[in-house]
Amino acid sequence: MDYRKEFPIFKNRNNHYLDTAATSQKPKRVLNKIMEYYEKYNGNPGRGSHTLSMEASNLMANARKTVQKFINAKYPEEVIFTKNTTESINLIAYSYGMEFINENDEIILGVSNHHANIVPWQFVAKKKNAKIKFVYLTENGQFDIEDFKSKLSDKTKLVAVSAVVNVTGVIQPIKEIIEITRNRNKNALVLVDAAQSMLHFRHDVQDLDADFLVFSGHKLFTPMGIGVMYGKKDILDKMPPFLYGGDMIEFVTEEESTFAPLPNKFEGGTQNVEGAVTLEEAINFIEEVSYEKINEIEPLFEKMTDEQLQHKTVEFKERLAKESLDDILVEAFATVRETAKRLLGMRHYDVQLIGGMILHKGSIAEMKTGEGKTLMSTLAIYLNALPGKGVHVVTVNDYLAKRDRDIMAGLFEFLGLTSGVVVGNITPEQRKNAYNCDITYGTNNEFGFDYLRDNMVGELDEKVQRGHNYVIVDEIDSILIDEARTPLIISGAAEETTEWYNTFAEVAKKLKRSYKTEEIKDKKNTVIPDEDWEDYEVDEKSHTVTITDKGIKNVERILKIENLYSPEYVELTHFLTQALKAKELFKLDRDYIINDDNEVIIVDEFTGRLMEGRRYSDGLHQAIEAKEKLEVAGENQTLATITLQNYFRMYEKLSGMTGTAKTEEDEFKQIYKLKVIVVPTNRPVARVDLPDVIYMNKNAKYKAIARKIEELYEKGQPVLVGTASIQHSEEVSALLKKAKIPHEILNAKHHEREAEIIAQAGRFKTVTIATNMAGRGTDIKLGGDAESFATKVAVKGTPEYEDVYKTYAKECEEDKKRVIEAGGLFILGTERHESRRIDNQLRGRAGRQGDPGTSEFYLSLDDDLMRLFGGDKLKAMMKMLKIDEDEEIRHKQISKAVENAQKRIESRNFSSRKSLIEYDDVNNTQREVVYEQRDAILKNENLKELITGMISDTVDDIVNSAYVGEGNGEKDFNLLADKFQETFEYEISEDLQDASAEEISDKVYDDLIKVYDEKEEAVGSEVFRRIERYIMLEVLDSKWRQHLKDLTELREGIRLRSYGQRNPIHDYKIVAFDVYNEMIDAIKRETSSFILKLRVRSEEDTNNLTHEEVSNVKYEHNENEMIGDDVPNDAANKPRRPLSRRERRERERRNV
Repeated sequence: MDYRKEFPIFKNRNNHYLDTAATSQKPKRVLNKIMEYYEKYNGNPGRGSHTLSMEASNLMANARKTVQKFINAKYPEEVIFTKNTTESINLIAYSYGMEFINENDEIILGVSNHHANIVPWQFVAKKKNAKIKFVYLTENGQFDIEDFKSKLSDKTKLVAVSAVVNVTGVIQPIKEIIEITRNRNKNALVLVDAAQSMLHFRHDVQDLDADFLVFSGHKLFTPMGIGVMYGKKDILDKMPPFLYGGDMIEFVTEEESTFAPLPNKFEGGTQNVEGAVTLEEAINFIEEVSYEKINEIEPLFEKMTDEQLQHKTVEFKERLAKESLDDILVEAFATVRETAKRLLGMRHYDVQLIGGMILHKGSIAEMKTGEGKTLMSTLAIYLNALPGKGVHVVTVNDYLAKRDRDIMAGLFEFLGLTSGVVVGNITPEQRKNAYNCDITYGTNNEFGFDYLRDNMVGELDEKVQRGHNYVIVDEIDSILIDEARTPLIISGAAEETTEWYNTFAEVAKKLKRSYKTEEIKDKKNTVIPDEDWEDYEVDEKSHTVTITDKGIKNVERILKIENLYSPEYVELTHFLTQALKAKELFKLDRDYIINDDNEVIIVDEFTGRLMEGRRYSDGLHQAIEAKEKLEVAGENQTLATITLQNYFRMYEKLSGMTGTAKTEEDEFKQIYKLKVIVVPTNRPVARVDLPDVIYMNKNAKYKAIARKIEELYEKGQPVLVGTASIQHSEEVSALLKKAKIPHEILNAKHHEREAEIIAQAGRFKTVTIATNMAGRGTDIKLGGDAESFATKVAVKGTPEYEDVYKTYAKECEEDKKRVIEAGGLFILGTERHESRRIDNQLRGRAGRQGDPGTSEFYLSLDDDLMRLFGGDKLKAMMKMLKIDEDEEIRHKQISKAVENAQKRIESRNFSSRKSLIEYDDVNNTQREVVYEQRDAILKNENLKELITGMISDTVDDIVNSAYVGEGNGEKDFNLLADKFQETFEYEISEDLQDASAEEISDKVYDDLIKVYDEKEEAVGSEVFRRIERYIMLEVLDSKWRQHLKDLTELREGIRLRSYGQRNPIHDYKIVAFDVYNEMIDAIKRETSSFILKLRVRSEEDTNNLTHEEVSNVKYEHNENEMIGDDVPNDAANKPRRPLSRRERRERERRNV
């Protein structure tokens, strides 16, 4: 790293030095952090509920956790933010000293202490009649240990020393001083002044066993005004506050005030948020600089034999018994770097070492395209795999998962670690073997669905995953932002309603869109002629369709019904809405394609990839199938579901890497508690990003695009044309065919060749058309990729391959020179995406490793983004100025308007994802309890105790329901007898008519337990446990599926409560809790009922007790905001009343 570029001071002072022992200089990134804080936050932290206050509180909490990790404190509340070291020492002196130091107590100080660590203690000693003893220095300037031993006594209350002498810079034996203190006087506390030493060596407060540790931020690259006081929690809890006011006060009364808990107790007044966030940034900077240590020991590792290098893994595992992963990080990274040099011929750049440290810390490393994220990740993977708990590496598709694992498997194997890959279409045994490896590669869908499947198995050994320890998510923005809008769902067949979809597809064709009325914003105050109204309106911004009064009448006429919204027909509106959405909002070759098997395949709007096996939920997929006149598949019911947010938050440590995450930093912080740290490029970026070019309409834009591509092709400069959809790719392709320009097209229709096409997109005179994010994960190398060419001819690793590779490498190198002369790769964007991140990703395809390149976006006022967000106004202005349609416009104001539109859409999408997780958090709490209970059943843990408890609870419920308000209330003995007979086939004695509810419960419970014990004795405990487990699993799974369906239906209607000024999420939590309790009661009742009604003649009756698998299971990553599908009625050839949900539930109960 060139430190001169990091510190602005060097612009004016060439001879300046970084005097961190006094006041350190400020790196650019710390100064930028201050400006970012003032531009984005600048709130007053506290217990206020407004946005700025909450954001400021979150920033303080994040900074506190960073400092906690930096000094390895046990709890974040042990970190107290102050102004500086002097204030920290004074706080301890006046809070602890004045409260706990008494007459004749002794305080030991180092004679070389800074005066700020002497004077406060002199004041305390004078006030409390205590005694101060000074420890002198030896001839070499160190703390005199023998002098210290002679002065340490039972009366010593506190020892205050400096870690480094501020005048001479001599390091003091702090750990030895603390150990001597502990052995001599366990009640004496030790205060370490680390102001001069924090930047020179790491202080692990738990390893040191220091009671207090203080330091200043301005000696760690931050501005003045921020310091830290660390104190052990049990000591801080006992200490009274020093300052009074601000958030440290919990309540104020006339008699007495109550102080807030830690850490607010000691942070009087308005907290210094900007100081805390800059300290956090400075610590990140300091930790990244530690890669220099790896460089220092690199020569030692180069001298090692292969055997010595391999043995390092054994050594590290042994050391982990006493040391942490942080302690061995430098050597572990050096080991991986040296192994990569020997096996792969690749050496980790310094910036890759920084990226590896960021991943290990549990943060997001933003690294530009071509910086080698796959190689960089091996550092953190190896280090975190050493404890043997498993590391998961998540990629965006199966190809990349297999490719990355295959490339790095040799490296891990050399170092004694195993690696596996989880992809589609492998056996459960293969999956289990992959998860049992030290390192497992796979996609987010495979990991998520395996988790759900593991909680549907009938035997414990059928589970494939072994825990969620540490995960690295590649392209984390794509997976945790783009794909996290929708949950993972495993579903099974439900009732058939296919004919309704066909019927309403025909109805939708006959209805007309009301274009004229859509343009009217204030309909209440506008007189609209009847002839202007049509059947429905479409809001493309919010992705909704609204049926008009005229449309309702036309639908009633077509279906020959009197009232579409009468109770018997109201559910038909669901089919109507989905049919209209399919007609207007979902377009062929943009949102989906039809494959050779006549199946509707969803196209990922961000990546352009085909999403095989996924279906739109809520009947939308069926509506599209009906629109395209394909066979309509039956609807499904949800068997298991989880959002990606809650799946990945299960991991003990989560980290990720990508080239574009900074624009989504707030979401990563709020949802995942992840920081985004931008890693500098290995070489300066040479790409030139040109301003956007805007045209009046799409035709003019496409003509300009064709001219530009033709110009670049003639020059030989390779072009990557980025499009927003398959349809646009086809349109550009048609233009190039007309101009007779050879090109490759890469979109969802051809993604099997995706990696191969994108790898060669940098060759001379090559034109490639691709959706904006297609080929993500594959670098574009100028001149082409020799390895990709060679693997087509020969098998990698053979002598033939080496010869072929050398030939192609030479050819690619010559080609690269011509491409560089032509200007490098040219990125031509044909449309702005709704997310700035996707545009940045497209731009980032050029400029790899300092290569030259250019990017330019061509826009028109007809583009979706421009049209929906102000395009009409711009078009009117351009017409007024009489601007020709073929005339190009480059104006900062228009580019700014585009960016503002993107920000609005990003904000809306974030709100959608946030809403999704707020609902799923409720489900998640319940899911964790149910899955934990399921595991206990599979393990046969306390089954008898569990079931007898269920019997007891069910008996109590029956008695309480029949004997309401005992004493003055009703007693219905006949009802009680009927319920016991129905539930347990138990006849209650007439003698209990006058007994109390408690007496009845005890008597019935005792009788039922006797029946239970007799059944167990008849077949044996082992067999009976197997029966119990089978029954409990069947009942639990059945009730959980019904519960998921109930929650889906609840969520559908709960939003309407907002019209009554009610918070739908708050109400959802309350009602969902009641529904959950009803499910638990039903599980107890049915389990105990089944077991006590059981008739088992012999052990042979139990041989076929296997967990029933659900038929027609489908795995969905739905593109709809709602969790799961509705479960509609049976279809009919002509319109007839669908069954209501209540009727369907009743039918299901009867069928059971």
